[in-house]
Amino acid sequence: MTDARWLDHVPEDWSVDPAWSVFIERGEKSSPGDVHLTPSQVFGVLAQDEYMARTGNRVVLNLAGQDNMKSVRTGDFIIHLRSFQGGIEYSSVDGKVSSAYTVLKPTRPMCAGYFAYLMKSKGFIGELANLTFQLRDGQTVNYPRFSRMYLPVPPLLEQRAIADFLDREVGEIDAMVAKMDELTAVLSARRLLTIASVLGSDDVCRPTPMFALASSEDHRRVPLKAEDRAKIPGPYPYFGASGVIDSIDSFIWDDEVRVLVSEDGANLVARRHPIAFLARGQYWVNNHAHVLRPDQNVDGRLISYAIAITNIQDAITGSAQPKLTAEALWRLKVPFPRNLSDSAKIADHLDEVTGRIDAMLAKVAELKTLLIERRAALITDVVTGRKKVA
Repeated sequence: MTDARWLDHVPEDWSVDPAWSVFIERGEKSSPGDVHLTPSQVFGVLAQDEYMARTGNRVVLNLAGQDNMKSVRTGDFIIHLRSFQGGIEYSSVDGKVSSAYTVLKPTRPMCAGYFAYLMKSKGFIGELANLTFQLRDGQTVNYPRFSRMYLPVPPLLEQRAIADFLDREVGEIDAMVAKMDELTAVLSARRLLTIASVLGSDDVCRPTPMFALASSEDHRRVPLKAEDRAKIPGPYPYFGASGVIDSIDSFIWDDEVRVLVSEDGANLVARRHPIAFLARGQYWVNNHAHVLRPDQNVDGRLISYAIAITNIQDAITGSAQPKLTAEALWRLKVPFPRNLSDSAKIADHLDEVTGRIDAMLAKVAELKTLLIERRAALITDVVTGRKKVA
């Protein structure tokens, strides 16, 4: 059971209603001509073709289940498989979705904008998470479980005022977040250009295959399932393809500096995060990151810098799940000093110049985090009545 304790400051002229009285489950099947829709935590509900065009992600078409899809109408809300993490999505278009989704139909006149904000608010998502916490593995939030929730319902005119207020305020915050993203892109590009200006000199560096710079310690890697890691929390970093993903009470490498290189994942193509990074101290590595032990006179920092400016597209295999095999990694040529003993000195210089850029990137990331936190807090305060709008 859930209750209304998360709604502790609802104004007296609002009601707190059980979800089943505000939304019913839309049960009708779709028509053959309905557009196939995809609910997304980031983009909301989009036509499947538009979703694939925006994200570059391919959606597997369930041709066998076309006759068993659910109808969606403008103004409906859709519970998807990850709603407990990102909320329930509002649909501004007609169409159809897989039978795996739950479609919610309003039972009364309402401002869809207000409920769209409510169902993506931090407090509401927390309640959904509480529901899933009580479920067995593999179960999802369906209508009977959703119906046990309570929803704040302001008077209709106030719903509209709240939606208008949040459209303005959230729009301004989102514009500032977009500026932070633009600044991050500019600084990240400057960082790569700085590295390339040093390692791109033919007088200093030459293309060098990875096997001439390091040896593999992939055989030492041990993957652990998330449920197993949850049983052994501790202070030691647990590395995956894009860096530290957990911390546990044991380690494999003890005070050994190694270069980790992503073995698989979409980031190999997108490269929104570094694909090569250093691991120091005591740590554990799973089987999604290659482990390189730099040879004598080779500074591991410089290997990660060199990989950062190297185009690896021809070395990647797989489309649905990009992969950089060990064989491809060893053949990969990166710009590296002709005189290997110079690698530490050059790495020191790059640490200094990129360090200043990294400090600016960290500051921008901090500001973005504050904006996102401010956005979430504002939405929750307004949709629950803690903050009144003019």
